[in-house]
Amino acid sequence: MMLSRIISNQNGISRQRANALIAAGKVTVDGRVCRDARENVDRFARVAVEGRTIRQAMPACYLMLNKPAGYLSATEDDIHPTVMELLDPGIREGLHLAGRLDRASTGLLILTNDGQWSRRLTEPAVRIPK
Repeated sequence: MMLSRIISNQNGISRQRANALIAAGKVTVDGRVCRDARENVDRFARVAVEGRTIRQAMPACYLMLNKPAGYLSATEDDIHPTVMELLDPGIREGLHLAGRLDRASTGLLILTNDGQWSRRLTEPAVRIPK
């Protein structure tokens, strides 16, 4: 999301006022001053205005799971059990699978809430060996 939009939404101020704060060097993203109102800020970044945190960074989560046979590599299914059912309910929120295995297969599955990382890992053009 654009930095100016985050500041505007979190502080209840106009986008113009948010842009002025950014231009004045009063905004930091993960501790560094940012002067570009159009900077794309992901949900894993901490944003502060005049030293006051307005958005805490969401922690990135990366899990390795040894998938047993009989479970689907899916987040939900009405017929078969999914690998998400192997996790505690409190940790499932926001996770998705980076890749998949057949229901009868066993092996390593990676689950994450970091969509950019997941795409880099699974994008065919990147050619990461399996």
